[in-house]
Amino acid sequence: MLRAGEQTKSHRHTSSTIYHVFKGNGFTVVGDTRHEWQEGDTFTVPFWQWHHHGNDSRNEGILFAMNDRPVMEAFGFYREEGS
Repeated sequence: MLRAGEQTKSHRHTSSTIYHVFKGNGFTVVGDTRHEWQEGDTFTVPFWQWHHHGNDSRNEGILFAMNDRPVMEAFGFYREEGS
């Protein structure tokens, strides 16, 4: 969940993630590119790409995330880095 006006810190990880926007609207910045999203959208963030999410609306946004982190961890390949 992203509260109104909330923004996450930039980070990257070795897992790939698929997001589905369950509620609200906001944005995700991947590298230097800002991608706007709204309810019903589905998008992905490729592995090891700097990214962060934000909600510049007045309503909460809810993103469902699906990733391959458990597999990457099982094989000892998972890494994460934050700014």
